[in-house]
Amino acid sequence: MTAQHPEEEYAVWTIPGTSFKVSYWLSLFHEIDFQVNEGYRRIPHGGVEIGGLLFGHAEENLVRIEAFRVIECEHSRGPSFVLSDRDLSALRTQLSSAGSDAELRGLDLLGWFVAHTRSELQVNERESGLFDELFPETGKLMILIKPERFQPTRFAFLIRGADGKLAGTAPENAIILPLPGRAERAGSGPVASIPAPAAKSPETTASREPLEAPREEHA
Repeated sequence: MTAQHPEEEYAVWTIPGTSFKVSYWLSLFHEIDFQVNEGYRRIPHGGVEIGGLLFGHAEENLVRIEAFRVIECEHSRGPSFVLSDRDLSALRTQLSSAGSDAELRGLDLLGWFVAHTRSELQVNERESGLFDELFPETGKLMILIKPERFQPTRFAFLIRGADGKLAGTAPENAIILPLPGRAERAGSGPVASIPAPAAKSPETTASREPLEAPREEHA
């Protein structure tokens, strides 16, 4: 599998419980991270969720992610990533016409990513059903992405196994992206992804917020 960029510009992650590896161009994933967080900041209390198609190269136990295209969502049903009938029609056209995109020429459709700004890193029933319809083949990839206030964005990689099920669904298997430039400093090969720290519960976060200083009373 020939990389489109120097090997040191990639990070790699082995999905726990499998021999399947995901290699991804770091600059690309930092752009995805930026766009997910742009949506997260658009409105209070969870932001607007986005999704996108992933393209690259696939082998038996390895995919290399080289490009993405945003999936248009009019958010007619609210800020969550819920595709309307018109969105789904546009998505099917996008899938069928991807081969005419000169920048995607020679790349395989690998799967999709979905931002989870309003829920945990667990596939919901709606996403599962649509993923089964659009990406039924073994080896197709789903990435759930959760931005966090004051913490790095978490990414959860899921892969469809030969049994048709998605492997790697546990939120504790999430990773965070290596910092830009870290791979270049590490040497000539791809850098390992970083397991994400345990997510803090709202109660824990609240308990660590500084208390307001008492106000002085004046006679």
